[in-house]
Amino acid sequence: MAIWVIFAVVTFFVWLFIYGITVFLNGGDGVFRCFAEEIMWHIPGGLKRRTAYIKEIVDGMLLQTVNGEPRLLGTMSGRKQSWSYEEIRDKNLYKECAKDMLGGTLEFWFISIVLPILIGGIITLGICSVVYSIANF
Repeated sequence: MAIWVIFAVVTFFVWLFIYGITVFLNGGDGVFRCFAEEIMWHIPGGLKRRTAYIKEIVDGMLLQTVNGEPRLLGTMSGRKQSWSYEEIRDKNLYKECAKDMLGGTLEFWFISIVLPILIGGIITLGICSVVYSIANF
């Protein structure tokens, strides 16, 4: 029974570390809030929610005047390319941008769920073997 508690606690802290670093590097404002939002992006119907998120960001930007012409300034960096707000809006590339910027579903589930469980299991086995070695010394 105690090994499962150790495994759960270790896995939670591994997840908190891995996902916390990701949230910090991407400028998020709360590990649990960001995780809940990201889960909604990676369940069935999630691409529609990711697309709506990108659309909200792009359409929420104010036009700025450049050389007397109104322009939508700003860019988003994806995995494959950088996306200008004007290009996204003018060519209706919200869905493509969402796929590129917000990552794939398989990647999310592996990095956010499977990897912490594997690392937590390995650390728990290490802790248990050390305790076993000390107890049977």
